[in-house]
Amino acid sequence: MSRKLWSFLACALFAAAPGLAQAECMAPDEWFAGATVPEPLNTEPRRGEECEFYQRAWQHFLYATQGDLDNPAFISYPSYTDVFGEDRRAGLFASVDIKAHAGPHIMSLAPRLMKSKQANNAEDILQAGSNQLLIDQNGHPIFYNIFMNKAFANLIETKKYNTAELQKADPKEELPAGVVEFKAAWQIVDEKSPPTDRIVVVANVPWLIADPKKPGKLIVDDTRKLRQVSVALIGLHVVFVTDEHPEMIWATFEYDRNAPSSAGNPTAVDASYCQNSEEPKDDTIVADDQPYMLYQTGAQGSDVNQKPQSITVTDDAMQVFAVTPKTSIARAFPFSSCAPGFNPNIAVTGLDEDVFDLNKSVRSKNKKPWLSSYSMVGTVWMDEPRNPNEGLAFEEGQALDYFQLRGENRLSSVSMESFTQMNSPNCFSCHDTNSKGKLGPMRISVSHMFRRFSLTLPDQ
Repeated sequence: MSRKLWSFLACALFAAAPGLAQAECMAPDEWFAGATVPEPLNTEPRRGEECEFYQRAWQHFLYATQGDLDNPAFISYPSYTDVFGEDRRAGLFASVDIKAHAGPHIMSLAPRLMKSKQANNAEDILQAGSNQLLIDQNGHPIFYNIFMNKAFANLIETKKYNTAELQKADPKEELPAGVVEFKAAWQIVDEKSPPTDRIVVVANVPWLIADPKKPGKLIVDDTRKLRQVSVALIGLHVVFVTDEHPEMIWATFEYDRNAPSSAGNPTAVDASYCQNSEEPKDDTIVADDQPYMLYQTGAQGSDVNQKPQSITVTDDAMQVFAVTPKTSIARAFPFSSCAPGFNPNIAVTGLDEDVFDLNKSVRSKNKKPWLSSYSMVGTVWMDEPRNPNEGLAFEEGQALDYFQLRGENRLSSVSMESFTQMNSPNCFSCHDTNSKGKLGPMRISVSHMFRRFSLTLPDQ
């Protein structure tokens, strides 16, 4: 992986190109040549050819978002509640059935702060395990949803993994090539003057009210009818399985104006895991003077990436909230990677050139303004999921570690892992095959959808 030192803002990945030491990673012209984006292949990307992994991730993003600004293809994809059912106390409501609705499919979104009606937390709906609501600079909550392609939904329904049959699944069973899962972050926008540089759709969201038992906390008001709002897509995890990669390949896309980046990796050695003294370590936030969705202008140091200690209702009718401390999110690992502890001689000093080149290529060829402000932050996968040596292969009962991974080993979304960038610095920090919820160790539980659903099942 070729890397060169260069200065950049995480929200502006195309400000200046680094010198090229190898062939550029390009977006194929065929992605943009026809009326539709070709469906991505399920073949295994070649080991060591990282560009192929990044290309496959970008193609999945384009394939799922093709269509109009207010009606992308994924609107019709099955959602978590379509497949597994509702959990209203957690804000998980069913989407409007496209067959019963004259217009586009209307999604239902959930806040990432709520606990399930079960005793355990719903980690896929929570703010990446932090149990904290993310509030934007306008005082509105960021909402989320999970959806999947039809192949994934068909697998679940065919095997009855949306019933107690899930607990009987073979621990060695793997998700087949072709299944794709998406996790999306949405920001409420002005329906009378919506932005044109992002995907904007109509969605249903629950009302949030003060928790009468816990001052400074919020709960879902499941007694009121869902309210309909306009929301803009600001973050998307694209998670897919190819041949020989049953661990799922995890890619993250974000809106460019979500948040700025620090100048270097974190200075706290015990939190950053950066082992190489040659890597830049600088917590200074490098921001321009234009507004960000999730960052407060001028915030530095301890003001950044702090969990809210108290959230109060400012305007119930407009669902505006005040948060203390005020939300100010920034990217903690500016290159989405740093030296893994097993090889302190590798210094990561800039954004992966393949990621940079491919983002630039997509932007130059894309003709849809509402896709022009999204960038792939990075992608992470297991390097040798079929290696027979102990500790390298993908198997059940496994906590995946950095020495097993390729791509961006510090990959986080500022809109989804806002408060957990330091202690859970990549997707595999949480998505492993250990026991989860009411499931024993199993390979398919690398997807948290199964873990989350298992919490609704009766104890065995």
